[in-house]
Amino acid sequence: MTPAAAAFDADVQDARFYTLLAGERRLRAVAPVLAALRQADVPAIVLKGAAFAQNLYADCGLRPFSDVDLLVRASDVPRARQALADCGLTPERPEYADDEAAHDCQITFVQEDALGDGEPLVVELHWNLLNNDRLLHAAGRIDPERFWGASEAATVAGEPVRVLSPAHTLLHLCLHLAGHGLDAPMSVRDMAVLLAGDQGGRVDWQALIADARAFRITTIVWAGLLLAVQARRAPVPEAVLRSLRPGPPRRRTLSRWVARAADGEAAGEAVAGLFLPLLLDTPRSAAACVAATLFPPRRWLADRYPATSACPLAPLYLRHHRDLARLALGALRRDDSRPEAP
Repeated sequence: MTPAAAAFDADVQDARFYTLLAGERRLRAVAPVLAALRQADVPAIVLKGAAFAQNLYADCGLRPFSDVDLLVRASDVPRARQALADCGLTPERPEYADDEAAHDCQITFVQEDALGDGEPLVVELHWNLLNNDRLLHAAGRIDPERFWGASEAATVAGEPVRVLSPAHTLLHLCLHLAGHGLDAPMSVRDMAVLLAGDQGGRVDWQALIADARAFRITTIVWAGLLLAVQARRAPVPEAVLRSLRPGPPRRRTLSRWVARAADGEAAGEAVAGLFLPLLLDTPRSAAACVAATLFPPRRWLADRYPATSACPLAPLYLRHHRDLARLALGALRRDDSRPEAP
């Protein structure tokens, strides 16, 4: 385990009591939401934090989470939205609710003061495991039904739900890492805990490789698993890494990026986003990612440059491109003396 990973674990351990109380409050608050979805006959897969806190870690104190991520089928979204509304949750940004639904395949709902002390319950409703704009439009070949078909029964907040299979959990965590520029240490920790525990013995590595190839995310999965190996010595078979790794030119660059992430030298999502096309398996996907980076939607530009949100698009794009150029120059100046990974 690297010093950065050890320090991260120490911080989690120091906050264990608070995390336990906060997690239990969130689970109590989300229980009626899960019950409402069940009563509306809307199957839901609980993703990441809430699912891991109760089904992967020894207790909620070891896995902090600030919201509850739910995956539903696209056809069930209208009924899911109604069920959440019946529980008192409303879209965090009503003005973008429909646009966000079309663009990001997710809507964030909140229930004010649901946890007490003015703290809201936050529920993110997803119907695609890709919710990063650039990944969604560049590598959006993921078939959600593959994940539904392999999902497993579990209990969260006392309610029967579905969770991803161990192999698909790893795929999802790798996608999450890619969307955050490999700067998501909790996701790396989740992978290591999964692989070191009982679920690790149930990972179908051949199915993971087959799905990564079918979804054209082999490089994303390779980078995520390699990061778990380097940061936390996760027991990933060497043959799996060899099956997924990209060609030498991209591998050299990505290996340095992974090594920095393992050492806790995060480049930040903005800079890391410049390298995102390197994680995509085909030139067409990389080109689509570059286009989405250069020409994001007005909503994204309005969020990033709020003082100029009423301006025509052309000046906003010029400002955005200037910022990208500054980030690119900074990235090129970074030390690249890192060894190549296997």
